[in-house]
Amino acid sequence: MMADNYICIATVVNKMGLEEKGALKGMLMSGKHFQNSDLFTSADLKAMGQDLTPEWVSSRLNKLFQEGFGLMDKLKGISDNYGMQLEIAIKKVLVKSLKISKPVFHESADSISGALEREAWIVEKLMETAIKNMDDETKKKLVKEIELTMVTQGFDKAEAAKAGALFFIGGITPLKAIFAARIFGPSLEILLLRLLSLSLNDFLRLSFILRAFFAGPIGWGITAASIVPTAAALINRRIYDKFLFAVFIIGSARIYQN
Repeated sequence: MMADNYICIATVVNKMGLEEKGALKGMLMSGKHFQNSDLFTSADLKAMGQDLTPEWVSSRLNKLFQEGFGLMDKLKGISDNYGMQLEIAIKKVLVKSLKISKPVFHESADSISGALEREAWIVEKLMETAIKNMDDETKKKLVKEIELTMVTQGFDKAEAAKAGALFFIGGITPLKAIFAARIFGPSLEILLLRLLSLSLNDFLRLSFILRAFFAGPIGWGITAASIVPTAAALINRRIYDKFLFAVFIIGSARIYQN
């Protein structure tokens, strides 16, 4: 079955809370400008999320990813194909902006399982970038929670302190090496946020994720992808900032719900 946008996102969107729906709607409509608006409060997000439907999200994702008049997108099987859209976003923007090798996926981009595999990869890489760029105050708070959780899980205090120190200095990578799936498994980035008892929306309100996404290397990559447009894109370009951050919210919500 083709990775149809609606089929891939409908269940997740329906299960979202009103605040999460409001954040998703705001990012789909305003992208990086949403963080500077006056609507990023709990009450306003709930109000914005009241009328959000999977149908609208699916339609909006397709509109943001349409290039030109959409004719070539249809011929290439990109229109309304969540997996193919994610594949292009990964290769054209994220791999280049993060300066990493192209990932090897096990499933076809044209399948639902392949689309979800790529969505999970995007969430992980954006989360890694956010954690790497978080401010020291937030990082110190997270270090304390990491150490406490490790001790309660059977690590001795010295080992927990070492893990916290390495995280503070080097981010997520050395922490992964120490944990090695003993506690957190493959979704360490998401579960670190649970240590802080943060909802998805609480996390999105933290300025470091927005700054890391829009002002850091990912933001530069999005800009670079827009500077040299194709002939079709002169008419209508793909809007990667809104699209990718919406994917991040949907993918994060999927992990939380599971």
